[in-house]
Amino acid sequence: MSLDTIIDKLTPCLIDTSTGKILPTIFSIASSDEIIGLSAKGWDFDWNTDELVKTNIYKLLIKGDTILQGLIAMEVFRGAVYVHLLESAPHNRGANRLHSPAHEYRMEVQEENASKIISKYTMEGDLNVV
Repeated sequence: MSLDTIIDKLTPCLIDTSTGKILPTIFSIASSDEIIGLSAKGWDFDWNTDELVKTNIYKLLIKGDTILQGLIAMEVFRGAVYVHLLESAPHNRGANRLHSPAHEYRMEVQEENASKIISKYTMEGDLNVV
């Protein structure tokens, strides 16, 4: 089994896939009202799980719009940012997505290697890179 994730380049914009127009974006903290019931709207992850209680959940919006384009749950722990969960809105996935990032990168981590990374960077003990 492998973990297959698309990591978007961090850019200050999305692109409207129908016009090619650059759409400036903003990140801000998502309210609990904004993340309730997302599974019923086609989102894959449960953004209300107890596992995310200690995290800050940020929403990605197009400037001047209130429609969620993506969410990221993260926390700062011992001087590092730990990303718990990241998801693009359902309308921004697949071949018919409405918006796409300015650039895309694909990262694949095999399960065995993912386990090694997790055990190396648990924020305990020696954090020196070998």
